[in-house]
Amino acid sequence: MSFDPPLWFSCAACRFCGMITPFGNAQRTGEYSGAAVPVTPETFVTLGAPHSDSDFRYYLNPLDGQILLACLVAENIEIEIVNESLGNFIEFLYRIGRYKAFSEAADDSQQADYKDLLTAYLATLDPGSLKESDNWCPW
Repeated sequence: MSFDPPLWFSCAACRFCGMITPFGNAQRTGEYSGAAVPVTPETFVTLGAPHSDSDFRYYLNPLDGQILLACLVAENIEIEIVNESLGNFIEFLYRIGRYKAFSEAADDSQQADYKDLLTAYLATLDPGSLKESDNWCPW
């Protein structure tokens, strides 16, 4: 008996902020964190992509619960840890979606204030997710 994991994850927050989109079959991604762990479609649960024409994919590592982002077209596949848990990932998507909706009607000063508060909150929730200046976060 085989188990076929879902090819994409969706919730109201993901559809709201538009950061996760469904896509076709998962692809081979190389190695994870330099730990010589072979990465195949069977290793991770594919959650989705940042947008429909993206070469990036979000994955859930079922062994430790981390959410990963991988670029599938690079010669040497790069995998970045996005969040420490699926719950944090969903919270990030929800909060970023709320920020995007707020930004549409706010002036630059209000957007900057909101972004500062949001960044502080998200960094407290999952400190490792925003520690690099070129992190995955869409701003």
